[in-house]
This record gives sequence, C-alpha cells and structure tokens, in this order.
Amino acid sequence: MMREAEAPGVATAPGGHVHVRVGGLGRRALAASIDGALLLPVVAACAVLVRLVVRTPLPSSVGDTPSYVMELVVAGHPMAATVAILATVLWLLYQFFFAAFAGGTPGLRATGLALVDASGAAPGMGTAVLRTVALILATAPLGLGLLWIGFDREKRGLHDHLSGTYVVRQPFAVRR
Repeated sequence: MMREAEAPGVATAPGGHVHVRVGGLGRRALAASIDGALLLPVVAACAVLVRLVVRTPLPSSVGDTPSYVMELVVAGHPMAATVAILATVLWLLYQFFFAAFAGGTPGLRATGLALVDASGAAPGMGTAVLRTVALILATAPLGLGLLWIGFDREKRGLHDHLSGTYVVRQPFAVRR
C-alpha cells in the first residue's frame, strides 16, 4: 500500500518539505521476495562450490523446509552453518552494492520503488554502508526493525531512520 509522507529536503517546496509517495510494507515485502528469488541461485551455487572445495557431506536425509535448515544450523552441522553465514554475507553485499551504485535493489525497481536520501538523490557510498550496517540491527531482533515499516507514519524501517533514507515511488512527484 502506498502512503504519502513528508520527507524533509526531498525537493524545493516551500519550507523545504514535499509530499512523496512512499513504499509501504506490502510493496517492500514483494520487493524483498523478488530480491530473495534473485539471490537464492547465487547462494546455492556458492554453497555447492564450498561443499566441493571442503568436501563436507550433506545430511543423509535432506529436508526442503527452512525449519529443517534452521534445525541443522542449531545442531551445528558445518555445511548448514556455512551456508547460513554465506547467505547472510551475500545478502548484505547485495544490499550494499545496489544501494551504493543503483539507487535500490532490482526488487525495489521491479515494484516501482527507489531508494533515496533526504535530498532526493540516490544514496552515496557512506549512506549505503550505514544502511547496510543498520539492516543488521533491523533484522537482528526477529525482524522487528523491518516490521516497523508497517507502523511508521513515513513507512520507514529502523535501517531507513538510522541511515536517513526513504523508499519512494519511482519517479516520485512533487505534490503541488
């Protein structure tokens, strides 16, 4: 669901404020799903390469649910823990790269959203680093920092607030 929110300094409206259309929780969840679908084959390919290099056997009974994978991680299975760490690192690199160099992930773009800073420009390198670190903080407490998007007036998560970024409709238009 799209909402209008006040974003300081996004355009040259009187008083330095402008109303923009921001991406709500539903649209951002769809974007994250698209990003996950794009990243999953990369993680799987890297996991196969790691398995071939270190010659670690897979469990004898292979489950296909995320809960089974988590059980393996909790049980200390070396390959499951390696894949979990690998997936996390690749996800963070993916988020950083697309924030720093493309103004948003392919999922954001596919859903008509863009990542901007308070001035309305694509985030720079420093902002992308800060946003990536803030994503760790936002997801650590059971994803509550991300769920906050559904309750925040500006539809911003913890990582958006900490990095000074907004996820807006692309292209955002100044409401007159």
